[in-house]
Amino acid sequence: MKSIVITGASGYLGQELLKKLSDVYEDYEIFALFSNNPINQFKDNIIPIKVNLSKANEYHKLPLKFDKLIHLAGDKRTFLSGEQGIKQFEYNLNLTKLMVKYLKNSNCNSIVFASSVYIYSGTSNIPFDEDNITMPNDYLGLSKLASELFLKSHTLKGNLKTICLRIFTTYGSQLNNKQFVSNSIHRLRSNSRKETFFNPHIHRDFIHINDVAMAFVKSLNFLNKKDETYFNSINVATGKSTTIKDLIMELVDFIDTNKEVEFANGSHYINDTDHFAKIKKMSSIFNWSPKIKLSHGLGELLKSNG
Repeated sequence: MKSIVITGASGYLGQELLKKLSDVYEDYEIFALFSNNPINQFKDNIIPIKVNLSKANEYHKLPLKFDKLIHLAGDKRTFLSGEQGIKQFEYNLNLTKLMVKYLKNSNCNSIVFASSVYIYSGTSNIPFDEDNITMPNDYLGLSKLASELFLKSHTLKGNLKTICLRIFTTYGSQLNNKQFVSNSIHRLRSNSRKETFFNPHIHRDFIHINDVAMAFVKSLNFLNKKDETYFNSINVATGKSTTIKDLIMELVDFIDTNKEVEFANGSHYINDTDHFAKIKKMSSIFNWSPKIKLSHGLGELLKSNG
């Protein structure tokens, strides 16, 4: 039986991707790797494995015969600085190195890597183009760039097929309150009299979690058709920008709150800058683009959360 290994399977994206993969690849075994939070869904073709991927001596728990690897695991916090940022960089890059070593010991030669929009945190040219990138200012972005380059070097000198998906601002059901959209909804529904939102004119490219999951499916399908060594980095975004203020005001209309909402210029974070993408590469390679419009996605999110 064919199989897929997915790291970080109990995370926000991991849980959504498990649902999608278990349906699309129903004749595959899906090895769902997690470290702390258990896997919430147990379809017949999902096999949970608890493992600490930062420790090389735990890799004996993992299968060596599988067909595809999806690497989601890592420290995804943004705007870290100093020692915390350095530790994040070292941790994420170490995971990628251990993943490549694991691949070399297995019979798998295909990997889809979850990169991040913060890889563009030092890039001033907007919309972001995959082939025009400046050294990231944010440690998360720096760790993702280093990981992409490490994967690229081993792909080109080995026999790997690799796609790095640079994921933009994701929202959707089950999103925790640390994420911007869900945090904004939580604040607008709270009992406070007034809420203040910063950087109202900052642009974001908001993409629904279902579309992000589909980009991974498209990547796997694409790699299935490639016989030779392959590497590419691809933006996963809508190609449309929305300001923070416009998003908040749309949420206010949906929620129909009487709360006083105000906006203040400036941010607590130096690297809090405009994000939106060119998606020409994604559209041409996959012959696909995201389907869920922001207004529809927000409406569904609010319904699902009561």
